[in-house]
Amino acid sequence: VETRPLVTPDRVVFGDWANTLYCLDRKTGKQLWTWQPPKKNNMHYSSAGCWPVAANGCVFICDPERAMTAIDLNSGRQLWRTYQSKVRESIGLSKDGKRLYAKTMQDSIVCYAADGKAPHEVWATDCGFGYEHARVMLVEKDGVVFATNKDGLFMALDGQTGRLLWKHKTGNTMINTVVPLSRNRIVFTNEAGKTGELRVRN
Repeated sequence: VETRPLVTPDRVVFGDWANTLYCLDRKTGKQLWTWQPPKKNNMHYSSAGCWPVAANGCVFICDPERAMTAIDLNSGRQLWRTYQSKVRESIGLSKDGKRLYAKTMQDSIVCYAADGKAPHEVWATDCGFGYEHARVMLVEKDGVVFATNKDGLFMALDGQTGRLLWKHKTGNTMINTVVPLSRNRIVFTNEAGKTGELRVRN
């Protein structure tokens, strides 16, 4: 297990490299359900690197099979699974719980509705970052979605429209999942061991 678990008032959800997503009772630790992807014989399709998110009674994940999946939080039943945008293991949720953000393996950040009814792409933005496989989550702060990549690139998009607000490159090393303090201040670390704060001028 390498993921950061999703913790709700009564559930703990996480994936592992054995192709399994687990849901435990938060108080007792009892296993409530498990879910496995269709191609469960291939460990490289495990949802182990993704940090699951939850909204509207659903758990959402992205996995290396380039799929986004919605799962009922109570029962573990798969509601839908889509390969439309070729996302990988990066996902995020808007503060109001209405939008899912994900990074594709080629150039784009996408947004899907988080109602759990059906896979519905709200917007897709070509950010021009090229081929991408870094497991870094997307984080929204003050209406701005922040994403990073394996080549040291920061990206900021409007959460409602997908408009690319700015890009900034800090080097050639992967930037881990960032911690935005505001829409103009972002704390970050990278794989080279650097810790810093990026400040954006208005």
